[in-house]
Amino acid sequence: MRIIIILSFLFSPAAANAADSFDLSTGQLSIPRVIAGDTKYFDLIVTINSLVSGGELTSPLATSNLGPRPDTYDLKKGQLIIPAVTVDNTVYKNLIVTIGEVVYFGGKTEKASKSGYNGEIFPEPYKLTLSADLPDSVEVGVRKALDAAAQVWGNFGPLEYYVVGNDLSAVRDLENQFCNEPDGRFGSQQNCQNWAQSDGAFENNVAETIRMLKGETPFYSAGLRGGLPINLIISSLPPHLSGINFDARFGVEATGGKVILHEYWHNIQHSHIPHDIQGLDREAYLGPQWFTEGTAEYMAILAQSDIKAAESLVDPDHPKYSGLQAMKSFMEEAQNGGVTSESFSVKNILPSSQLKYAVGAWATAFLLNKVEDDTVLLDIFLPYVAELGWEESFVKTFGITSDTFYAEFDAFLLLPYDEQVKILPSSLI
Repeated sequence: MRIIIILSFLFSPAAANAADSFDLSTGQLSIPRVIAGDTKYFDLIVTINSLVSGGELTSPLATSNLGPRPDTYDLKKGQLIIPAVTVDNTVYKNLIVTIGEVVYFGGKTEKASKSGYNGEIFPEPYKLTLSADLPDSVEVGVRKALDAAAQVWGNFGPLEYYVVGNDLSAVRDLENQFCNEPDGRFGSQQNCQNWAQSDGAFENNVAETIRMLKGETPFYSAGLRGGLPINLIISSLPPHLSGINFDARFGVEATGGKVILHEYWHNIQHSHIPHDIQGLDREAYLGPQWFTEGTAEYMAILAQSDIKAAESLVDPDHPKYSGLQAMKSFMEEAQNGGVTSESFSVKNILPSSQLKYAVGAWATAFLLNKVEDDTVLLDIFLPYVAELGWEESFVKTFGITSDTFYAEFDAFLLLPYDEQVKILPSSLI
């Protein structure tokens, strides 16, 4: 009875067969697919014993249909994580329950990809590790941003996030911690350390942190390395946690945890692609760079602008973050980069070009405005991408081919700014 009462407070119609469904008359939950360990099970009916958590955060359901995101059964806790469940004509999101009994199982199973790479909500929390030379306040600030990301979008992974200080010996210790994990990453500890040092994954961030602490730059490096046993994010010291006020000298707004949110979105992207898909094949599922980086940038801007996220991320000593100003700056950068030329096309943006961020963010805003739904990337595109591939998932989500989009968006870039800004949601204004 408790779960029925709680479920009745949420909203949005659900698409058939895309999410779990709960029958109020029988008290039974129908599950299209659920992952337990390394196995995916199809077509189960269970009873619910208790509601552990859920319903605190919801968003309007995508109007076309939900993608096939599986439930997750947490073997350690004996709990079922439900991304979405329908009751009559209502959808409820992000619930954790314990189940009573299995009433029906159709018998169909298949081997799942490595845990966390099936688009499922990951049952384990992210792991955050910092150089020993960084103060506790940095850990608190980074954790706030990561917690906000997991709260807004869901806990995806497996994710390990490392923040590098300015002491090289401390960075070596950080490398050792990374390579001493018991999952046998890179085959052996020595292989892992050889990779870390030859790639410069940790050490290259030291110089950025040193520049930050000298007050020379308000920017920092951060990046996700996909295709590893885990989703690995390594960053230098974030400027808003450096104790230095860059705003007056550099004319930049406090970005709070936006870059951290951006990298977390990359973590989500990789969590929807089977782990055994590597190299160029993996890049094909991720899509063009303007899409990979543009969606991460724009979704981070939306999350940072959200009042619930912004309150926890913005330092009160800095000005409130403005998503509208961020997008305006991006359009100015795009225009300076030549997007108003008749020969320009977003399709031809080179992976090495910084325009992939500025133009990509506006391209994402254009697409989400076209379907009038800011949730479709998470609800439709990403759950379908492993099954359909990038192009077909794009068509299913936005109702047009990428070539049609390129033509429409290239024309949009030629409009006056007062027309372009009309596509942005009111949350950014």
